[in-house]
Amino acid sequence: LMSCMGIQAQTESDLKTRYMITYEADKDVFTAWIVPTYDTPNFNNPDTEEKGATAQLSLKVPRGFTLTSVTDLKGSWEKMPTKIGSQKEFSKANIDPQFEYYIIGKTNGETNYGTFKADEPVALFTFRGKGGDASKVSILDNNDPFVEISGKKFSLNVRNSFYSRSGQSTKNTAKPLEQDAGSTSLKQVLALIASKILKGENPEVEHTVLAYPNPTTDIVNLKIFVEKDNSTIGIDLIDSRGISQQLSKIKGTVGINTIQVNLKDVQSGEYFIKTTINDKIYTEKILKIE
Repeated sequence: LMSCMGIQAQTESDLKTRYMITYEADKDVFTAWIVPTYDTPNFNNPDTEEKGATAQLSLKVPRGFTLTSVTDLKGSWEKMPTKIGSQKEFSKANIDPQFEYYIIGKTNGETNYGTFKADEPVALFTFRGKGGDASKVSILDNNDPFVEISGKKFSLNVRNSFYSRSGQSTKNTAKPLEQDAGSTSLKQVLALIASKILKGENPEVEHTVLAYPNPTTDIVNLKIFVEKDNSTIGIDLIDSRGISQQLSKIKGTVGINTIQVNLKDVQSGEYFIKTTINDKIYTEKILKIE
């Protein structure tokens, strides 16, 4: 169990991050993501790309779930993490018997995470699993009782953590600061992005595709979330008569894709933008004005 210990910073950075996971049920694949609350470059990091050395991501899984097939996307992550929580020491500590936990560390070495944009997820690794209810696999919340029990009773740091260049001052004497790597969900992330773009939007609505500005005189921006690289994204415009016109067809990259379509030569009126991501269809109503 002592191998699960991690570095615990005494103070935290002002630049926060969150972890989340998504699940493609048809392919039985989970993806782990980091979601920054800041952009690069920033006051600590003049580079357009984010780089960081250490990180730790903790999963809460239903008892009987076995994690397999960790595949790196950004950084090198532990391939065979130990499952904890069912050992007799934890049973005596009165943890929830319905769950177990995986503490997955990143190899200590600088990783280039690419460009960070506030609230836009960056994929870290994928994994599979067998046994138990897949819908109950989640990021361990840092306020979960298991975190406190592990720390106080077993001196184990199981909290999520993330350290990067942006998280600390560029001074040579600066100490690494943990970036408060809490938990979030895709629904919360997409709702937050929507709330910034679509003023007054219902936060309960999950937008895989966002179309803005709306109304528009010519350009429409589309923010589209895809779960894996090389996803086929088709964009069509449908008028009030149901006549469809293809606007674009591209290969998307994992995460948030921002695409512009030009409606300058389209007559004013109400339209639907139909976005097809692989075999899934999403529609957004837009108003074209002169």
